[in-house]
Amino acid sequence: MTSSPGGLRVSDADRDRAIAELSEHFQVGRLTAEELEDRAGRALQARTAGALAELFTDLPRRPAAVTGTGPAPARAGSFRPGTGPGRRCTSCSAAGSGMAPSGGS
Repeated sequence: MTSSPGGLRVSDADRDRAIAELSEHFQVGRLTAEELEDRAGRALQARTAGALAELFTDLPRRPAAVTGTGPAPARAGSFRPGTGPGRRCTSCSAAGSGMAPSGGS
């Protein structure tokens, strides 16, 4: 048995994002204070993605952020020992400065 995407359960973070987006619509004048209060309350009660989506049927949606993804995997051949955050490849910096790498003859 498969479920539709609208039937998927939502997390607290999903509800928080929906409320933040509703607040943005209020700030630019698309919702009144009463509408924001009503929809935020419904967002807090939402259990499924479909219930959250119903709150935005008459509002433009921003592109959904992809969640649950980590950094992009390294491409084959892209690893260089001694490089990375906070590290410098001494032979690379020496080559870029016009100096010969140390330890050479």
